[in-house]
Amino acid sequence: MVRHVEEDSYSDRLEYHGCNVIERVRTHRFHSEVVHDWMVFDSVEEAEDYFNEHGWPLPQA
Repeated sequence: MVRHVEEDSYSDRLEYHGCNVIERVRTHRFHSEVVHDWMVFDSVEEAEDYFNEHGWPLPQA
């Protein structure tokens, strides 16, 4: 699952693939820097709850 969050200076994409890790890909608007962060949770349920509470779904192609 992928969710997309936009702020004034950056854009975040959260990727969750059903385990206890969420990958955040942050793209800065004013320069070409891309940052990958991995958020590790204690349980699958905790990761799923975080993912569902942040961002919104991307439109399906």
